[in-house]
Amino acid sequence: MKVVKIIAYLFCGGAFLFSIVACGEKVPIREMADAKVAISKAESVKADRYAFEEITAARKGLMESHSFVMKDDQENAAKQANAARIKAEEAYTKAVPLLAKDSISTAEKSLEEATDAYAENLARFEYQKAVDGIKDANKKFEDKDFYNAHLTASAADVEAKKARDIALGKKGILGNSIADVNATIDRAKKYNALTYAPEQLKLAEENVSIASDSLAKLHLKQGFAAIEVAKINADEALVRAMKGSSDAAIKEAQMYLDKAEKSPNVASAGTDLALARESLKSAQEFHQRAKYDDAITAASDSKRLSLLVINARSQDIAKAGVGEKEKTTKEIKKSQREIDLERGYTIYVVRYIPERRDCLWRIAEKYYGDGKKWSMIHEANKELIQNPHLIYPGWRLKVPLEGGAHKKVQGEKESGCDQPKDAERTTPVE
Repeated sequence: MKVVKIIAYLFCGGAFLFSIVACGEKVPIREMADAKVAISKAESVKADRYAFEEITAARKGLMESHSFVMKDDQENAAKQANAARIKAEEAYTKAVPLLAKDSISTAEKSLEEATDAYAENLARFEYQKAVDGIKDANKKFEDKDFYNAHLTASAADVEAKKARDIALGKKGILGNSIADVNATIDRAKKYNALTYAPEQLKLAEENVSIASDSLAKLHLKQGFAAIEVAKINADEALVRAMKGSSDAAIKEAQMYLDKAEKSPNVASAGTDLALARESLKSAQEFHQRAKYDDAITAASDSKRLSLLVINARSQDIAKAGVGEKEKTTKEIKKSQREIDLERGYTIYVVRYIPERRDCLWRIAEKYYGDGKKWSMIHEANKELIQNPHLIYPGWRLKVPLEGGAHKKVQGEKESGCDQPKDAERTTPVE
């Protein structure tokens, strides 16, 4: 009777191969183990996809080797095991370059998506690692180091996907840029950019549209490129529009000043006329310094003052005697003052005093006895006063009541606008 020893080991696919060792007979364990290792290696490079016929033949040969062992035909068992190993090696050799090529292709596609997401700027570290990895993988492929080319490309693919995800996580930057450029476009339109900068305005709007569409499709690189073009043109449109509007406002103010100087009422409105000239001069200076907002404001004030001269007081006041005219004017001012006080403020008209110009500090001292309270007046006139350091003759400023009343005004006795040594004071001085 033969003594039979059964050795079990795991076979590919989950099946068990039983090698039977009979007394005095040698089972081809080594040959079968080598075949199994070769099959596993081929499977690791996706031989089922790239070398299906070869890997199938290898598995079949190993199974047949097992059958010969069961029949005590060790010679044929060894032959079939060797044949299975050879087929498995053929499967690996055929599959590994194809796998490497596909891995590189996958990584390159992921890099393209990262590039489209503007990862080269928004995720530079991860993006560069992906670029370097793909370059290295291609070098290994050329050197026929296919398996390492596959591993390197796979690692590069991971970095490229990471770079894309990081970049997309920053898409809010593009959204904010689009909002900023839209705000600039809206402002340019208010300054009549359609007239003064139609081409720049059109380019800005077209590229904002492209950027918005790109953001929706997550094509961030295209979006950032478009918004950069939009920003350049929107800024240019705004500057041209402001310059054009400023120039037009100054010309209009000059026209009204010319009319005012020829007005029959000029003799009784000398102060307003002088203020109109001063405001126009300021507008022209601001325009030369490219401070177009201030120029437009000053020109508008000059126009308003010129209109006061042109549209003189009512004919009845003009014909009245000097005493009657002063009386009527006082009654009008008194009535208006009462209305203003009921609203919680009084009106102060900024004066034209070249040697000692009005400023918010002096006005606060006059009404509150404390120049440090200038900010109360600034807050009440924010729509008019864009720069607290600049107020213009003729402006009618609201002076809020403090505690229901103002300090009794002491005529012209008031401190100057020079900075005192007191460190707490912060005053706008012109």
